[in-house]
Amino acid sequence: MADLRDDRDFRAGHLPGARHVMPDKVQTFAAGVDASKPILLVCANGVQSAKASKAPEGFRPPEVYSLEGGIDRLAAGRPAAGQPRDKA
Repeated sequence: MADLRDDRDFRAGHLPGARHVMPDKVQTFAAGVDASKPILLVCANGVQSAKASKAPEGFRPPEVYSLEGGIDRLAAGRPAAGQPRDKA
């Protein structure tokens, strides 16, 4: 799991097991992850993670999810759903 929020927000609190990764470093992060396992990207509201999950073809691993609504939605007590990257 990669948390794409800024340093201040990440330090203020993050999901257990999340690694702090800047949005422009997602591909580098993914290259170091077991390609057989999916990656969950999270951010404050789901916008950055959705954008980062739409990486160029050949991006590994094949399953990259964005937490819909982000951390803000979870903090508000509303359920969030992972959205798979568009493979088209």
